[in-house]
Amino acid sequence: MASSTWPRATKEWAATELALAPQFNRLRILVSHLGLVPVVTTIFQNGDGYGFMSQSGGKTLEDAIYKALAETCRIADLALKGEMLTEDGFPKSAEGHALFYAFQEKIPAWLFGDATSFAKANFAWNSKTEHAAAKTTKSIFNCGPLVVARCKSSETQDLFFGSTEAAARNGLVNFERLKNICGIKTLNLHPHFVP
Repeated sequence: MASSTWPRATKEWAATELALAPQFNRLRILVSHLGLVPVVTTIFQNGDGYGFMSQSGGKTLEDAIYKALAETCRIADLALKGEMLTEDGFPKSAEGHALFYAFQEKIPAWLFGDATSFAKANFAWNSKTEHAAAKTTKSIFNCGPLVVARCKSSETQDLFFGSTEAAARNGLVNFERLKNICGIKTLNLHPHFVP
């Protein structure tokens, strides 16, 4: 997403806070066109092409940006303090997978795709969200003061932890949602990316 079109608060934060970081101080905001809710990946990149990234969905595009930024900040903070790797370089926790593109391999250029504006992406997501609601089944369960909801659609992927290859072997990948996009051979199997 073109930085000149970001929400004002995001532009101000990047210019006043992130710019002070000695490294990983370039913000990139990527917007997916796939899925049923706005999905954003935020990247704090350095000048050499490495970076921290995280992803989030939200009810609105702006909400997804702020959630992804919060998660990327958390991961970057832990990683730069050295709290995510053991002495022999292995991840201490689940967040360790987010280090792959920070220290081991540069972020691939193909990930960045075509540039768009906040307004164009927001319009596309607002239109898509209305369309998707009609294709989703919703289940709501009340248990005392708690309410649990689950939505299911042939166009969504249930959350799983582990490698995409292992998930595919175990039947956990919803390939139906990908049939018009790509197959397992074209998925990026490195951590923290979804097609």
